[in-house]
Amino acid sequence: MHDLQEWTRRLRDQDMPVLALTVQQIAQASERDDSSAAEISRIILQDSALTARVLRLANSNFFNPAGHPVSTVSRAVVVLGLNTVRALSVSVAIINTLMNPPRERVMQDMARAFHAAVQARSFAQACRVRDPEEVYVAALLYHLGRMAFWCFGGETAQRLDEALQADHGPQARTEMKVLGFRLSRLTANLNREWRLSPLLGDALEGAGDNRVHHVKRGIALAEATEQGWDDPETLRLLKRMAEEAGVSPEEMTERAHENARLAAEIAADYGAPDLARLIPRPGAAVRDQGPEQTEAAPAPWPEPDPALELRILRELASTLEGQPDVNLIFNMVLEGLHRGVGLDRVVLALLGADRKRLQTRYCLGPDTEPLKAAFDLDTGASPGALPSKVLGSPRAHWLRDLDEARSLGIPGAVLGPVIEAGGCLVMALTLPGRPVGLIYADRQPSGRPLDADTFTSFMHFCQQANLGLAQVFRTGA
Repeated sequence: MHDLQEWTRRLRDQDMPVLALTVQQIAQASERDDSSAAEISRIILQDSALTARVLRLANSNFFNPAGHPVSTVSRAVVVLGLNTVRALSVSVAIINTLMNPPRERVMQDMARAFHAAVQARSFAQACRVRDPEEVYVAALLYHLGRMAFWCFGGETAQRLDEALQADHGPQARTEMKVLGFRLSRLTANLNREWRLSPLLGDALEGAGDNRVHHVKRGIALAEATEQGWDDPETLRLLKRMAEEAGVSPEEMTERAHENARLAAEIAADYGAPDLARLIPRPGAAVRDQGPEQTEAAPAPWPEPDPALELRILRELASTLEGQPDVNLIFNMVLEGLHRGVGLDRVVLALLGADRKRLQTRYCLGPDTEPLKAAFDLDTGASPGALPSKVLGSPRAHWLRDLDEARSLGIPGAVLGPVIEAGGCLVMALTLPGRPVGLIYADRQPSGRPLDADTFTSFMHFCQQANLGLAQVFRTGA
C-alpha cells in the first residue's frame, strides 16, 4: 500500500476510529464559542480514563504552577483556560491510543515528542509569545503520522523499519523509497482531518505563524540532546536560543536541563512512565523515579468517592463567592453527582423562556438518549405529562414506587422500568417564587442500588445548584 490518502483513510476509519470520533467532537465543540467549555467538559467525562489523566495533568506543576486545586473538568476550564484543557484532552486521547500496546519505535518517537514539546513551550514562554500551549501541542504532535504508522503499519512498517536500519541516510528519503510519500505528509493529513492544530499545519509547511520557529527549536533541541548534552550541536542550539530569548547561555542551559526532568514527569502524568528512561537528562537533573507504578484500570461505573465529593462541594462554594457562571455551576453539579456521588446517569432539564416546555439541557453518563426524550415535555399537555408536583416542591424525591411517580407526574414510559429496577432521584431547580427546571439521577445502567447516603449527597448538590441560581439572579451575571 503506497497511497497517502489510503493510509489516511485506514488510520481514520479502521485503526483509530474511536480516537477520531473523540478528537472530532472536541474540535467541533471548540468551534462553538457559546457552548465550547460545557461541550468539551462533557466529551471528556464520557471517558473515565481520559478524565482521570486530564485532571492529573491539570493539577501538575507544569500546567498549574500556581497550585490551584482542580477536582472537576469544569473547574479545569476556569483555572487553566479552555485552550489548555482542549490541548490536554486531545493530546491525552492521541497518546493513550498510540501507547497501547507500546512499541519500541513508537516509544522512542513519543519520548522525543514529550521532550520537544516541553522545551518548545518553555522557549516560547521565555520569548513571550502568545499561547505557548499551542506551541506545546504542535511540537508534541509534529511526528503524529510517523507514530501512528509504527503502531498500525503492519508488514509495511516492518519493511520500512528494516530499510531504515540498512540505510543511514535521511529518513525522509527512505520513507519515499519504501512508501512513496513522507510520513510528515501523513501527519499533515491527520491534522487536517481531525482539525488538531493550525500551528501544527504551519509548522509542517514551514510557513505562516511566527511561533513555528519555537516549535522547530524545541524539536531540534530534543533531537540534539540524544547525542549528549555536551554535544557541539546541543551547545550551539542552547547558545542561539539564549540569544533569541535575551538571557544568558547559563540560564538557558539550566532551564533546558530542568525541562528535560519535567518532560519525564509529564510523560508519567500522561500515563506513559516507561518513556522517562528514553528522555536524555543531564546528570545533575536525573532523579530516582522510584518503582514504576501501574495505573489501576478505571471502574466500569463511577464509584462513590466521598473525598472527591467534598472537594467538589468546596470548589462549588468557592465559585459561588465570586460572580458565578450558571453553565459552570450546572456542569460542576452534574460532574459532582456523576464522579463524586457515583450516579450512573444525571440529567438537568430547564423550562423554556415561555415556561411552556421542559427541555433537557445537560446529560452525563451512558444511555442518556431515552432520558433526553423523557424530559422533553410540553407544559400545555395534560397535567400528568409534566412533573408539575416535583417542580412545585422544594424537597428532593427518591422514587421507588410507580404509583408515587405517577402522582408526581413523572413520565412513566421511560422511567417506569428504572423505578421498578431500583428507583431514581429528582429535585426541582428554583428561583425565588418559581421553578426553573429539575435534576434527575439514577443507577439503572449498572443495576447498583441507591441508598440513604446517595440520596443525601444528591440533595446537597441540588441545593448548591439552587444557591448558584439565586446568586446569578441577584448579581445579574
